[in-house]
Amino acid sequence: MQSFVCLPTADSITFHFEIYILHFTFFIMSSDIEKIKERINIVDVIGSYIKLQKAGNNLKANCPFHSEKTPSFFVSPGRNMYHCFGCGAKGDIFTFVQEFEGLDFSGALKLLASRAGVVLKQQSKENRDEITQMFTILEEATRFFENNIKQKDGQNQESLDYLKKRGVSENTIRNFRIGFAPNSWRSLYEHLKKENFSEKMMFDVGLVRKTEKGFYDYFRNRIMFPIFDSADRVVAFSGRILSGENEKIPKYINSPETELYNKSQILYGYNKAKHSMRKNNFCILVEGQMDLILSHQSGFSNTVALSGTSLTGYHLNLIKKLTNNLIIALDSDNAGIASAKKGSEIAILAGMDVKIAELESSKDPAEIILKNKDDWRKIIKKSQHAIDFFINFIEKKNFPERKFWKEIREKILPMVGKIDNKIDQAHFIYSISSKTGIPEDSLKEELVKIKNEIYSNSEKFVQNNRGILNGTKEGGVEKLYRIDIIKRKIKGLILWQKSLQEPSINLEKIIKKFEEIVGENIFKEDSSIMPSTEQVGGDDYDLMFDTEMNYLEKEDASYEIEELLLNLAGELLKEKLKITTSEMKKAEKENNEEKVEKLLNTCSILSKEIQNKKEELLKLKRVYPKNK
Repeated sequence: MQSFVCLPTADSITFHFEIYILHFTFFIMSSDIEKIKERINIVDVIGSYIKLQKAGNNLKANCPFHSEKTPSFFVSPGRNMYHCFGCGAKGDIFTFVQEFEGLDFSGALKLLASRAGVVLKQQSKENRDEITQMFTILEEATRFFENNIKQKDGQNQESLDYLKKRGVSENTIRNFRIGFAPNSWRSLYEHLKKENFSEKMMFDVGLVRKTEKGFYDYFRNRIMFPIFDSADRVVAFSGRILSGENEKIPKYINSPETELYNKSQILYGYNKAKHSMRKNNFCILVEGQMDLILSHQSGFSNTVALSGTSLTGYHLNLIKKLTNNLIIALDSDNAGIASAKKGSEIAILAGMDVKIAELESSKDPAEIILKNKDDWRKIIKKSQHAIDFFINFIEKKNFPERKFWKEIREKILPMVGKIDNKIDQAHFIYSISSKTGIPEDSLKEELVKIKNEIYSNSEKFVQNNRGILNGTKEGGVEKLYRIDIIKRKIKGLILWQKSLQEPSINLEKIIKKFEEIVGENIFKEDSSIMPSTEQVGGDDYDLMFDTEMNYLEKEDASYEIEELLLNLAGELLKEKLKITTSEMKKAEKENNEEKVEKLLNTCSILSKEIQNKKEELLKLKRVYPKNK
């Protein structure tokens, strides 16, 4: 076979040096990986998540990554591997924890190292990748807030007094790492600067805001609740303003969405609740931090909380992996009841057994527990199936007979129709008939009439959430990668600028440039027809609001949008480089020298284009020096 020699260019040397660094970093980590594998075996790890049955020299179970009735998931102790013959999932303890917990590799490594008693080697800040540095800066901010609340003087004491008044013990404060953000514009910013963290990193994780005058702290004069991922790593914060403040200021504010934090995919307290959820085989869902903390403190460590959003398919996937039984215990006000109804419907549709905990009028779980934690225990014990709860709820309204029937038809029967099990459906038809006096035949006929409507809604939900609920998306959680984050930031800036009477950017030009980079329409419609502020709703409205808050005093957003567009182009080039590198490795294994040479040239071109984008960014910073 004829060989060839390809002289390396400066760009290819840079590219291969980057690959070498990656291999060197992995080599440093490999000893830790081997130590973990020596100390804990795959049967213990997987057996702590799902029930395994003996099958000769191996073990089997229903696959946790797809729905099945006959076990096709096998664990081999001899090989320290698992393999599902149904969906093709396979790997070792690290891949299993990554998929099951919805973590990246470093998160799985941290979780398993803690379990194995292995102390991971520390890398220098320069050698850490960007995601790891984001976790590092959030950990440092958590320690900063914790140290503030420990000082017990002035406002710090006031925050402790507030927590004590709400019934939170000192032990709970430590366990949940609750802290305090001083009433200062730049205290955290100055602290992180001393620790050599960049302003960009502070901004990217949502700890500071950027204005024409510089950076200032996002959280000020607030009790701080760190939000953790499944591996106990801080990904965001929720801050509660101290009592007695101006009513116009939001009581709670959460970190903006980042590469690490998406409120639709995170359940507060899940990191502490997951083992108890599996052990007790049910999960309690509450609405806020104080509700969760006091529920855990009163003995219900299987409680999780929403973080400023309604229940989603992502949340349900996290819960369903550990238990199929859900008790919803949201506030007893109208908003809480409406949220409980919506959450019940999607959970029933996901095949879960859903109950509602009936709270006292105008009370939330935290208030009930503070008054008497035994009352909370009784409420959880007396929780009713969602359908029974809402039938009783409608009955208590004392509607006229015609209105009562309409409520049953519109609000209860669709819930019954979403139940997949025909026996359970028959049970609730009988239950509704017994409680309302409506003949079973009439209820069945009416259910048939609305089945198309139910089927349509069900199909829409299943189509939207199939990948989530069946676990076919990574770890059951669709992660927001850097490219997605940048796209969202660009969209947010465009929406915000559109809402201004005098935008500081050329909207048509920016949209056209975006489309040239990614080859897609940012608004999935004619880009000349931008949505008006009145038309913006739901997630787009939240996105626009977050952007406006981050650039509150910004008069000219030209630098920000240009920087984001360059970063987006650079990230897409990196993605192409990663794919091309993978193809080149495959061609090397196949001894396809011609293809290897062609792909190597492509890698060199892509590396050069990436470097050009970096140089364009440097030029941009020279044009806008105040934004460095």
